[in-house]
Amino acid sequence: MASSRRDAAAPAPKSRLARPPSSAEGALSVRRADRRMRIESVHHTAYPDRMFVFSSQGARDLHAALLQLALTVDETKKRKSLWIYIPKMTIGRIQFEWRRFLRVVDQKIPALISLVALTNDGFWASSSGGAGDLEKEARRLLPTMARPASSAPQWTTISPKFFEVWKVLLGAWIMREGPLTALEVSRRSAASIPTVAVALRHLRRRGEIAETRNQPIELLGFPRATLREVLALSDSLRRPAHYYDASGRPPDPAGLLRHLRAAPPRGLAIGGVVAARHYDPDFDLNGLPRLDVVVEGKVPSDWVRNVDPAMRVVPPTVPSPVLVVHPVKSLRGIEPTKGTLRMADPVETLLDLYELRLTDQAEHMIAHLRSDKAPR
Repeated sequence: MASSRRDAAAPAPKSRLARPPSSAEGALSVRRADRRMRIESVHHTAYPDRMFVFSSQGARDLHAALLQLALTVDETKKRKSLWIYIPKMTIGRIQFEWRRFLRVVDQKIPALISLVALTNDGFWASSSGGAGDLEKEARRLLPTMARPASSAPQWTTISPKFFEVWKVLLGAWIMREGPLTALEVSRRSAASIPTVAVALRHLRRRGEIAETRNQPIELLGFPRATLREVLALSDSLRRPAHYYDASGRPPDPAGLLRHLRAAPPRGLAIGGVVAARHYDPDFDLNGLPRLDVVVEGKVPSDWVRNVDPAMRVVPPTVPSPVLVVHPVKSLRGIEPTKGTLRMADPVETLLDLYELRLTDQAEHMIAHLRSDKAPR
C-alpha cells in the first residue's frame, strides 16, 4: 500500500407579553403531517429565536428536542432557545439531562443555546437572568400554543422503522438505481406501506425527497441532516456490540479477519474499512482500526468465542474496540463466492466509516459509487 496513504487512527431577551398571540392570527406554524402524526415543534413568527415543544412523555422526548436544537444551531450559527412543556418529568431530572447534554455537544454550542422548561412540578430556565419574567411568559405561551393539538402531543425522533426505510432510499441513491415505488421500499425495508408513508412525509418535511404524491421516490441528494441525527442516535438505532481483547495482547483486528476468512459463519458480512476497500479501490487508509461485522438477526456471541475466546463485550463508551458487531434485519450487499466473506451493503459500510470519523474516506467512497466508474 502506498506510503502516502493516511494511517489508521482509533475513533477517536427577556420580554414581557401583554397577551399571547393567537394561532387564529396566522402567525403560528405547527409542524404536523396529519392527525395521526405527532407534533414535532411549534414555531411562532414573533419568536424566531425560539423552538417550542410539547410532550406528554419523558427523557427520550427531551433528548430528541435537544438534539434538534443543537443541529439547528450548528447549521445556522445563531442563538436559539428551547421552550418545552413536558409534564411527566421533574425539574430535577430536566436539570440532570441538561447537564448531560452539555457534556456531549460541541463546545461552541452551549454558548448559543438555552432551555426553558415547564413541568407539573414547576418551572426551570438554564439562564438565571429574569427568571420571574421568563416563568410568567412560559406559563402564558406554552399552554396557548399547545391548544391546536387534538390529542396528547409528543416529540418524535428517528425510529428504527424510519431508519430501515431511510437506509433503503440511501442505498438506492448511492448505487444510482433511480426512483423506487413505495411498494418496493416496503419490500426492501420490511416495513408496512403506512409506515413507509409516514417516513416519506417526514423526509419531505426535511426537504430530502421531492413534494410528490403517488410517484416513485428518490432522495434529492445526500441526506446530511438525517445522517447527523442517525449518527447521534447510533447506539439505539444500530444496537452495536463492542468487543475488546481481554488476553492482554495488542489489539489485532486483522487477525480476527483472518480467522473469519478461514471459517466464515453463516448470516454474517464484513463492513467498515474492509468493505470500504472492496467498494472503493482507492480507499485511503493504512491499517485496520477495528473490525466491523454485520449479522442477521440478534447479536450472537457463540461465533465470536469460536473466532477468539478472549473477546469480551464492553460498553460503547470504551474507546478503540477491536470488534464491533451490528445486527440487521436482513443482509443486503455483495453475495459471497465460495470460500470468501460476504461484504456488508454500502449503507452499513458508510455508517461504520462515519462512526470511525473517517469522513473524507466515506465521502470519497460515495463519490466513487456515484460515478460512472463504479460497477452496476
